[in-house]
Amino acid sequence: MNAEPNHFDRNRNTTNAFPEVSSSFICGCCTEPFVNLNSSQLIPIIHLQVRKQIIYYKQDSTTLHFAHHSVRIRVKGEWPAMEKATITIIEELVKQVHSSDPSGHDWHHIDRVRNLALYIGKKEGSPHLERIEAAALLHDVADDKLNESERKGQEKLHKILNEIELHNEEKERIIEIIMTTSFQGGNEAKLGTLEAMVVRDADRLDAMGAIGIARTFAYGGTKGNPIYDPGLPVRENMTREEYRNGKTSTIHHFYEKLLLLKDRMCTDTGKEIANERHKFMELFLMQFYKEWNGQ
Repeated sequence: MNAEPNHFDRNRNTTNAFPEVSSSFICGCCTEPFVNLNSSQLIPIIHLQVRKQIIYYKQDSTTLHFAHHSVRIRVKGEWPAMEKATITIIEELVKQVHSSDPSGHDWHHIDRVRNLALYIGKKEGSPHLERIEAAALLHDVADDKLNESERKGQEKLHKILNEIELHNEEKERIIEIIMTTSFQGGNEAKLGTLEAMVVRDADRLDAMGAIGIARTFAYGGTKGNPIYDPGLPVRENMTREEYRNGKTSTIHHFYEKLLLLKDRMCTDTGKEIANERHKFMELFLMQFYKEWNGQ
């Protein structure tokens, strides 16, 4: 292949092997048009974040050659795997958001959920572990209970996503996972992908067992809830608003959420882990009531 020029030139003719066409293909990230593509040989889905260069496409290759560089393209509908550097950037941005959280939604919670999600994803055979990891890291950024408002949380999430090099389609898939993770008083969204099931299970597992108990009391303390009030009823069939702001105690929260999670796990791996953690919470409550009653 001849050497390519370093400057964008819409009117330049290419070799006969790569005739210039009037391309209508637009990059989903930067909106730059793809030019000088042989439309009869073009793979239907192409993405580049490099702008203002003459682009050539070779039919038997998965590489676009331009300006003395080569960039891999996706074939058959899959984007190239997310780079580890992107995950590292997400980590640092998420640490800034959660570093001072006292409610049980700190960086350590995020990291545990990430590790659980990767473990479950591998066990369940997900081909999108990078997507799982990114969604797990970001899953609490927009949570309305941790932000001034739902809108403020969404703005915070999109600000982080806008700071990383990632195709819009992949960002949308990550957002879809995040938006279906929260319990919301049992008013949970339906899941359409294995990756969403994995992240939801991982987040809920961290609300169970010894860690879940510790986090529950931490969150109850930040909300000003009593440890236990025997005069309060256990709430059922709550709206999202009632779940967030209704009167309750930390012990009541076990019955309003934590003890319900075992039967709401989505994956076989999640169910297996949940069984052990559920039993530990039941043992804790038995001992709690024994001590509460002065025994």
